[in-house]
Amino acid sequence: MKVIHTAAAVFLATLASQAAHAATAQDGWTLYDQANYSKAAEVFRSIAPAQPQVLGALCEMAAARKAASTPQQDLRYCQDAVAANDPQGLVTLGRAHLEGNAGLAVEKNETLGLGYLGMAVAAGYPVASNVLCVHYYRGAEFARATPFCKVAAAAGLPAGLHHLALMSMEGKGAVQDFDKGRKFALLAASLGNPPSFVLLGDIANGGEKGHRKDPVAAYAWYALAAAAAPDWEQPVTLRDGIGLDGAKVAQAQKMAASWKTSAAVAWRSLYPAAAAVAPAAAAAPAAVAASAAQ
Repeated sequence: MKVIHTAAAVFLATLASQAAHAATAQDGWTLYDQANYSKAAEVFRSIAPAQPQVLGALCEMAAARKAASTPQQDLRYCQDAVAANDPQGLVTLGRAHLEGNAGLAVEKNETLGLGYLGMAVAAGYPVASNVLCVHYYRGAEFARATPFCKVAAAAGLPAGLHHLALMSMEGKGAVQDFDKGRKFALLAASLGNPPSFVLLGDIANGGEKGHRKDPVAAYAWYALAAAAAPDWEQPVTLRDGIGLDGAKVAQAQKMAASWKTSAAVAWRSLYPAAAAVAPAAAAAPAAVAASAAQ
């Protein structure tokens, strides 16, 4: 009888321990969602054994310098995340190899980077497609970029939408369609993407492809970009270079204030098993998915 009681006690203690870990992980995610990354990292580091998604978050925060320990330990989080087939770990380590990452002490290695990202794409994680969309576009490999940009855009990722806008307008990797490109840019701008604000400002400022020149609208777009990316000097230079008088500046500011943006989709909600790992996360906007699929 004593043996049975002891076994039951061990079982209950195990359940209690697992529940504590789950609660601790949720505390970490709450802090993460509040952008309190240092505290979130402290919580995540205390979890043993670490869940794959927690390892992916520690890797992502270290690579982006949101919360870091030592390069060796942070790289180990990434390596453990990859070993656990965590999608965000694969993307973060893949991107680190594509670009080089001093925080992780990782040097550029395109072969390794593309390999990790390819694994994440194969797992059905659109954030990997987002990275490859930008990578191939910057390398002027537009035919390669296009399918990845479409996947990223359909998932509601602003960079995918923005690069589809560029390729549609330029006729690179896509049939040239200026109006469709502008629609993609507007969708990306609805998610608060600064480069898309600038692109729309350039269109209004230049009066391109059948769109009349509208300095007031251009000023508004540049102002939105400046507000969304305070450290980026280009939107401010473009905005101030228009030279509007006081009345028109007020009109442009009112126009900018009326523009509504929604939060871009969070990476956790895009996991292959999103409903299980992030049930509270928002899905990609239906309008974005429908437009990108065309």
